[in-house]
Amino acid sequence: MTTDNTTADQTDETNAVDQTIAEDTTTTEQAEDTNKNAEAAKYRKRAQAAEAERDTLAEQLTNVRRGIVEELCHEHNIKPAALWTVTELDTLIDADTGLVSRDAVTEAIEQARDTLGIAPIPKGVHVPSAGQEPDYSAVNNTFAEAFSPNRR
Repeated sequence: MTTDNTTADQTDETNAVDQTIAEDTTTTEQAEDTNKNAEAAKYRKRAQAAEAERDTLAEQLTNVRRGIVEELCHEHNIKPAALWTVTELDTLIDADTGLVSRDAVTEAIEQARDTLGIAPIPKGVHVPSAGQEPDYSAVNNTFAEAFSPNRR
């Protein structure tokens, strides 16, 4: 009987030790899971911040490119709204460099003029009737007649 009691006591002690080890393991696993979750959350926040910054920079780049194209429109004496009706910004960007292609913008402006019927503004100053002089052959006034008191 003493052997049975000793065996039972040893079994109880073994069970108690196993239970303590299991509790420690569970606590350690929970702590590791908490650390992993915290670390994952930290990386998620970093990724979200990077994505937000990327989106902001992409929007700023688009606005800069649009501004460059609109300045080129003003140089060609056409309103930017006319250009945007016939083309998109992406078609005006050089794929290799990522810069606005002046050639593509010029072609798009010509396409807008053709499509919308916009006449190009001639270069230089336009003065109506320039170079045409009135016919003075019918007038036979002399210098003295011009300043005479009987002038009509």
